[in-house]
Amino acid sequence: MADLSSSITAAGAAIRAFFNGTCAVTGFAHVKNEATGETELTEITLYSGACRLSETQSAALQTESFAGIGSDAVLFLPKGASVSAGCKIKVAQDGVFSEFEQAGEPTVYATHCQVKMRRVRKA
Repeated sequence: MADLSSSITAAGAAIRAFFNGTCAVTGFAHVKNEATGETELTEITLYSGACRLSETQSAALQTESFAGIGSDAVLFLPKGASVSAGCKIKVAQDGVFSEFEQAGEPTVYATHCQVKMRRVRKA
């Protein structure tokens, strides 16, 4: 078992070595307002730190409101990063700043997690 554990640790370190971006993941949580005692839905930071953004161009999209090239985006995060469906994600990588929405629950592996996203805008 020790060999498997050390292999997973080494694989996780190898994946994180490719993290050349940073991101901030925000979502909503029920937080008690100390002044009023009421529970309110509040935007909070779920994760802020290193990441790797991977994008692929997909076929040209044509709709009534949008014509252009689509992209599929996957965000690689360290294992244990707190991310939930519907989060807003801001990524800075290679001098490019982009905003995304999470398209579903993250896929969690022994070494990292992956988040499928859709672009909101490129800044």
